Amino acid sequence: MTRGNIYQLVYASKAIQPYDKASLEKMVSGFRENNRDSGITGLLLYDDLGIFLQLIEGDEASINSLYQRIEKDQKHQQVT
Repeated sequence: MTRGNIYQLVYASKAIQPYDKASLEKMVSGFRENNRDSGITGLLLYDDLGIFLQLIEGDEASINSLYQRIEKDQKHQQVT
């Protein structure tokens, strides 16, 4: 099987509310399921100050589509 180029994107954002471990695990579980179906992988970091840092990777069209949804997501703000 031939794989296309992998496109990577990194963004940071600020949570609109604090998240505890259980809430984060539930959220990440849903993300994993959706991203797996789209062929997207990555890494999500969250700190005690409410900052998210995420690396997402996959084909360019899938990453661009996901990032557009991320920018509109009401769980966070100041997406850069």
